[in-house]
Amino acid sequence: MEEGEDALIALDFDAAAALDLRVSGAGKPYSGVLRVELRGDSGRPWTRRGVVVSAGTVRLTELPIGTYTLLVSAPGSRHSRQTGGELTAGRATDVTLELGRMSRLRGSVRTAAGSTVAMARVTLTHRGDAGPLRVLATANASGAYDVPDLLPGSWSLSVQGRGGGGTSTEVTLEPGETRELDFKLTAAGTLEVEVRNERGRTVSGAVVFWRSELGTSRSLRPARSDAQGRVVLTDVPANESITVRARAVDGRTQVERVNVSADKTTRVVLRLPKAE
Repeated sequence: MEEGEDALIALDFDAAAALDLRVSGAGKPYSGVLRVELRGDSGRPWTRRGVVVSAGTVRLTELPIGTYTLLVSAPGSRHSRQTGGELTAGRATDVTLELGRMSRLRGSVRTAAGSTVAMARVTLTHRGDAGPLRVLATANASGAYDVPDLLPGSWSLSVQGRGGGGTSTEVTLEPGETRELDFKLTAAGTLEVEVRNERGRTVSGAVVFWRSELGTSRSLRPARSDAQGRVVLTDVPANESITVRARAVDGRTQVERVNVSADKTTRVVLRLPKAE
């Protein structure tokens, strides 16, 4: 398929109903395969892949109840937005979508020393009229990432990977634009956490995780304290406030704020409150 489409429309669903989509681009009816998704305020999105559009029309039936954002997409570089529209129980509502061009973002992720970061995680968040849209991407073994089919507009990006602290930025993409954007992880250190109870005894099995106060990064996955009550956390951003949280098996929680030194190990003791 040479072209792709992405369309957004806000709809009110009073009951299970049908929707007749009329899709066109450059003044011509679209024919091909689409991915259709309904995003609501709560619950899992309703998604249907491989929707075949013939001569620019397709009918969707048995739609869920609620207020949704309708996302229609196909491989390529086109998009369109539209708001409004109401579905009535027992009737098929017509929605016409005119297609436009989509954007692309690609680049590389490296450490502060310049080494490539394999499998770095890139998180993109778009906040448009139809509500937030989140896209996750992973860099390859060479530290390169490529995210096609992005809606034009403002995106918030955050990057995390092994070998450094996370980083974030804002970018605005024009319709049809391919933007090259490289990231360099910040300096990082190691955080050694020791979990103890109110009597000073070590606590094993506690879940420990961290988050930077600047919002640039967080634990990629929680860790558990060992038999000595210790956890070693690597790639923690240096020279910024870090919130460290420990949660015991019985639910007791303790939070501390620390500053980690670059290329060094910073130690902190989290003392859990007395059990009620």
